[in-house]
Amino acid sequence: MLAPVLDWQVMLPDGVFKSYVDICSRVTEAYPEYNYFGMINILSILSGRKFCFYLPWEDLHEQNTSFYLYMLGLSSAKKSTAMNRAEELLKMVLGDQHDKNMIFQEPCKKIAKNFSLQSFEVELCNADAGNDESESNAYLNYDECVSLMQSMNAKGGYNAGLRDKFCEYYDGKQIEIIRKDPDNRTKNIKIKSDKKTRLNLWFSTTYGNFEENTYTIDAKSGYLLRFLFACPTYEQNRIKERNISQSRAETYELASTLVKMYDKWQKAYELNDKQPVELKFTSEQTTKIDDWYHDTQDRETDDITLSYIAKLQNYMCKLAVLFHVSNENWNYMDLTVSDEAFNKAFDLCVD
Repeated sequence: MLAPVLDWQVMLPDGVFKSYVDICSRVTEAYPEYNYFGMINILSILSGRKFCFYLPWEDLHEQNTSFYLYMLGLSSAKKSTAMNRAEELLKMVLGDQHDKNMIFQEPCKKIAKNFSLQSFEVELCNADAGNDESESNAYLNYDECVSLMQSMNAKGGYNAGLRDKFCEYYDGKQIEIIRKDPDNRTKNIKIKSDKKTRLNLWFSTTYGNFEENTYTIDAKSGYLLRFLFACPTYEQNRIKERNISQSRAETYELASTLVKMYDKWQKAYELNDKQPVELKFTSEQTTKIDDWYHDTQDRETDDITLSYIAKLQNYMCKLAVLFHVSNENWNYMDLTVSDEAFNKAFDLCVD
């Protein structure tokens, strides 16, 4: 959960995060929290399988930089605006990466919104991609997801099992699908991915739709606890005068910066034999997380709150890695997360 008011000029790291929120804040009334989520979504998609890390308490389970994000707000809160702007910027970055002499390698496959549980798994598996980075690695951006919520909670519905699947995908469980053989309907065929699943989710809906279509099981199953939420309720910023040409030029400049960053990440991935580059945390950083977790445990008594706090530890590390590698001075040899990146991530999650 983000702070009630995101003081982004102070709380966000210098570089692409702050630049993007600054541009958006001068041309749209969408909350800074939503635009901050937009840059998380962009970078987590671009990072693909390029980076990994291990949690001190799960040192045998490789973690990735995927995120589950949820925006809540009034219908006038400009949630769609934030999502559309981020998607357009991502298109600009990926478009500039395309080399007509090569087959473009998607870092992360986009999944269309109209799906059933079975088709979702097939799309996510992406087993025929021929690309180590995009196999079982995808993202779903779903603006106004009330229909998805309803289909997930309908008894016997076509998406009734999706809640549990999203929990498994978050934890990196490999995909295994049993389907009828199209050439012989009396037989089944197995589709299995060799890769751990990596999925990005970015959802949005109104407070009313969220309240009406979520149930205790959504939290107790662990499904909702795997999301970072942005649900600002303060008065939106009112734009007095927009300089469209300036903001457009700044957006193109930001896209160029992201292209250079993406190229740097890709080279690091290739130098590492197309295996995720491992980022490490210092003992002081891990101690800081542990101390916060245990101090909070001593104060809280609600089981769901305690479970959510445990998931926030993961997001502290995910954010810290993204903040670190998105610094313009980062290079392939810089594999220990900086205190600056870690502390920014830590403060955001604690607040």
